[in-house]
Amino acid sequence: MKKVIIGMLTMAAILSFQSCNNDDDTPTPDVNVEEQLKKEVVENYANIVYTNYKDSYDLAQVLQGNIETFLATPTASNFNMVKQAWYDAREPYGQTEAFRFAGGPIDTGEDSVEGMLNAWPLDESFIDYVSHSGESNVNIINNVSDYPVISKEVLREVNESTETSISLGYHAIEFLLWGQDTQIPTQGPEHTTGGNRPYTDFVDGGTATHQDRRRQYLQVATELLIEDLKYLVDEWDVNGNNYRADFISQDVDKSISQMLAGIGVLAGSELSEERILVAVSKTSQEDEHSCFSDNTHRDIITNYMGIENVFMGTYKSVDGTVVSGSSISDLLKMKDEAKLSEMVNSMQTIENEIESTTIPFDYAITQASDVAKFNLIVNELRDLGADFAAISNTIADGVYVAPEG
Repeated sequence: MKKVIIGMLTMAAILSFQSCNNDDDTPTPDVNVEEQLKKEVVENYANIVYTNYKDSYDLAQVLQGNIETFLATPTASNFNMVKQAWYDAREPYGQTEAFRFAGGPIDTGEDSVEGMLNAWPLDESFIDYVSHSGESNVNIINNVSDYPVISKEVLREVNESTETSISLGYHAIEFLLWGQDTQIPTQGPEHTTGGNRPYTDFVDGGTATHQDRRRQYLQVATELLIEDLKYLVDEWDVNGNNYRADFISQDVDKSISQMLAGIGVLAGSELSEERILVAVSKTSQEDEHSCFSDNTHRDIITNYMGIENVFMGTYKSVDGTVVSGSSISDLLKMKDEAKLSEMVNSMQTIENEIESTTIPFDYAITQASDVAKFNLIVNELRDLGADFAAISNTIADGVYVAPEG
């Protein structure tokens, strides 16, 4: 299991530096120095966003390559390689969730693509057969009458036709690869390994029916995933008349308040409540983020990594290179070193608590000790979200609220 490596060494270094400065009062920063620092913070954030989306795009292409290899040579080994490529692709994308709720192209405006990339929870019976329906023809793959062709246009049109009628994105691909998770989590973590779709579901004459349509669906959904990620890469590219150019050139306080709004909503609401509390409070396997692959623990970790990336102004790319520069934490240090120290300690505590929960998530939420941990994490994430809103007033003269849609 991959070990989470976040930005806490950087945080510790900041605290160490602070301990050498024993002034009782944080000095009032020079206005010109502060404005220059703000510009550097915004520029560094844009670099991080671009690199993180580019990593997501690149690994989606690797996933596509593995899918093509599997479809050309359908073996259990090649199928497992596809599933591992899906896991790998989720690692950088999970961190990009820190760029949501900030007025950016991911989830704002007519061209926003979030609902086509990461929508959940997903009604799997909308896509393919499930255990209680048998070879039902009410889903896209088996309903040849209503969906004679599985095309990009069709899958885009029907995506989110109802709240859970999700046809696209990482989780649609996840279901195609793993199938429904019918295991009983309370039997123990060793019995909780996600769905167990046979690779022969994609092989002519194999298991299930309409294997050709299942292959087509997998290919089309992956092509669309790549297209939508490419849109985000282009919008944040340093060379272009795009969203990045507008973000860099607008008032720096607005840009910084947008950055803080993104991580504030993710910490205080989306991650804490929607992605943790709902499943924990209902002991609901269906409400976990990556329920088919049992990858929810990594969703939680990578989402939290994204929050820290933005706050600390650093991102470790999948190739090992590090994008780093001026950060929100640097701005807060200029204004209120004591608050920075408090937040760094709080964020380290949350990281430790997340890492200490049992894997997989759907088993953990059946255990009283883990439920207690998750409830504590939820409350601490809410407090962290409130802190981000408060420091937005301190360092950016206001709190940004993203428009709907």
